Amino acid sequence: MFSVFDFVMISIVAALVGGLSGFFGVGGAFLLVPLLTIVLKVPVKLAVGACAFQILGLATTSLLARRIQRPQLRLPLILAGGLLCGVLAGAQILEQANSVGRTQILGKEVDFADFLVLSVYCLLLSILGVLSFWETAHSNSAQRRGGWSGLRIPAHDDLSGISATSIICLSWLGLAVGGLSGLLGISGGLILLPALTSLAGMRTQDAVIASLLTVWIASAQATAVHAFHGNVNLVLAIVLLMAGTIGARLGSELGLRVHGRRFRRSLSYLLLGTAGLIAVRLVWLFAAGP
Repeated sequence: MFSVFDFVMISIVAALVGGLSGFFGVGGAFLLVPLLTIVLKVPVKLAVGACAFQILGLATTSLLARRIQRPQLRLPLILAGGLLCGVLAGAQILEQANSVGRTQILGKEVDFADFLVLSVYCLLLSILGVLSFWETAHSNSAQRRGGWSGLRIPAHDDLSGISATSIICLSWLGLAVGGLSGLLGISGGLILLPALTSLAGMRTQDAVIASLLTVWIASAQATAVHAFHGNVNLVLAIVLLMAGTIGARLGSELGLRVHGRRFRRSLSYLLLGTAGLIAVRLVWLFAAGP
């Protein structure tokens, strides 16, 4: 299915994306899935499945570069139940979209799974990019307000880096993150990092560690679900994992040296740039349709 040149290109892209994954504390699939489908023409369901598998290795590598303490495990474990339910639902939506095949949208015949996944990616990255950029432009106002950490919806708990956070809010966040993980192959760090810093008022480095721990849980769940559906190509996944692991280790070491607003603004530029790439692909998808 893939040539030697394809595997070389996949390895280079995976190493670069792995570096970004370790640096920002996000899974990296938000960039890798579009690149695999747009540049290398990998079927979207195989790209999603392979990236879910790869992120598990990247998250493990990134966590090994950091010292995790027991109190930092509480937040990811609270999210775990919602993550699993979301992953199952998201993966089922992807399977249904793939079974539709090619269909008419706006007078053009397009692959429905490609259209759905890329459209959700474009919308999600645009919103997160704008929110992340807005948050850095307004200094530490999110931390001063406390975001949802001030909500007194029972039950609530005191977590590392956040005060009196509603467990109900965290459960719904886990469900949303899991759903996007199952549908898009992302690990959830893409949503968790800005959510924990901007909405929950968490310190950046605390949020990165919580994000990485949650990424590991979500990617393990998504890998199992997509393997069950036959969406994991082991050769592709192993190539992504080997190259991405090297990049993730280097990126994680570098990420420990970057803090605060500069860190989050760099992430916003990356999100908006990726959204622009996907938007171009969507336009081409309709322009090339019969």
